[in-house]
Amino acid sequence: MKIKRSYLSIALNTVLLVALLTVSCTSAAQMSANGTSAPIQNYLPTIINIQPSLFGIVVQTIDSAGGLDQAVAANASWARSTISWKEVQPNEGDPYNWASPNNSYVESQLKTASAKNIKVVLDIEATPDWALDPSLLGVCDDGRIRADKFAAYSNYIKAAVSRYGVAPYNLEYIEFYNEPDVYHSLGCWGDDNDKSYYGGKTYGEMLKVVYPAIKAINPGIKVLVGGLLLDCDPRTPPAGKDCAPAKFLEGILADGAGPYFDGISFHGYDFYQGSIGYYSNDNWKSHYTTNPVVVSKANYLNYVLAKYNVTNKFLLSTESSIVCKVIFCQEAGAPAQRYPDYLTSKAYYVAQVYASSVAANFRANIWFSIYEVPITGNMGLISLNQTPLPPYYTYQFTSTKLAGAAFTQQISTYPGLRVYAFTTLSGSTLWVMWSIDQIYQYPKPPIITPHQITLPSVPSEVNLIGTDGKPAPQPLSQSLSVGIAPVFIEWSK
Repeated sequence: MKIKRSYLSIALNTVLLVALLTVSCTSAAQMSANGTSAPIQNYLPTIINIQPSLFGIVVQTIDSAGGLDQAVAANASWARSTISWKEVQPNEGDPYNWASPNNSYVESQLKTASAKNIKVVLDIEATPDWALDPSLLGVCDDGRIRADKFAAYSNYIKAAVSRYGVAPYNLEYIEFYNEPDVYHSLGCWGDDNDKSYYGGKTYGEMLKVVYPAIKAINPGIKVLVGGLLLDCDPRTPPAGKDCAPAKFLEGILADGAGPYFDGISFHGYDFYQGSIGYYSNDNWKSHYTTNPVVVSKANYLNYVLAKYNVTNKFLLSTESSIVCKVIFCQEAGAPAQRYPDYLTSKAYYVAQVYASSVAANFRANIWFSIYEVPITGNMGLISLNQTPLPPYYTYQFTSTKLAGAAFTQQISTYPGLRVYAFTTLSGSTLWVMWSIDQIYQYPKPPIITPHQITLPSVPSEVNLIGTDGKPAPQPLSQSLSVGIAPVFIEWSK
């Protein structure tokens, strides 16, 4: 996302949740009776052998003020943090100053994460002026490294991996620069003069130097490209839109750097369209009738990898959310009902994006962010006073159901419905479904015609995500009505 920030994205490994959670477990029926301002409670039952999940949340700091307690209670498993080369080595030839104020603070967070078995994606960025491409001086305070300074960057990365790849930090994942496929801001490796690959080849040359050095120090470290912004689809560009930046990955592969990374980190945001359940991202032709944009972007990344016969790469969505445009949530005089409708839409979207991410085999999907902040599009799960919002409850319930679940198939026998089937850790069969053929006609109310379907057999549990974001238990029957609100249907083994 095009906002410069200091953050740690966090979600806790569910193996530790039983020991860590201080909130009480409660049934879905009990949760549905509570108001959204009630104390946070947890849907997670007492399960001892839970595998890591892909759920994550951006929190500001690993403490109560930063949203840590809420992230823990939401059942989780990943973290993201940033270190600055510029701060650690501001002058060429300086010894690395790991004790600098911001770096010391990051180190304390890494220690906390390791102590809690949290997997951290460490973003290594902030190029010092002495190593910055001269064309970026005065344009970006970060970004593309001079080719003759790749060795210096490699030495810095080796020192960082040597330090953080062992106890008490135990780092496993690193990425290079936040949204490097951008020019003029953020990662700033993008080259606006290169319409073929937008600077991806230069980034690939850096990977060729840095990747072997990392693996020589610690073969277990996973090296990531990105996180990529991927502003629009270059295969089908919107009218008047330049999608050359999204060719950045292709440049990396065209440079022959496919063997020099392990996975790809990328970001995906859809946009609320003013009515409950309706969203889109026109740059990717993503829509409530198709799938969340992270799926469209993942499909494109996999297409590029296949084009170059590059295999065995995993994907992580390290920023994911649904944005409320100014006209609906922030602008003076915006219709009062739009914001509550957005909160409900965000709750529905949480269930949809995580079911889709598990089905797409993402290694992680990290929600942006824990706090509801208007300046960043109202994308949070809790208010600034730490009151849970509707999407928080959906996140909590969805993570409980899908943590460690295995995707089995997409069910196509119900026209107009998106249906994903999973096998849960307990061996149950779980379907997550919602309607994709409702008629959007803003500013008029949408036309919603629920589907009356017949299930294969009577399920053992059915939960509908309510407008308050909480799971509402439904009567157990082979007949079911499904609309735009996601429904979780489970058959015990």
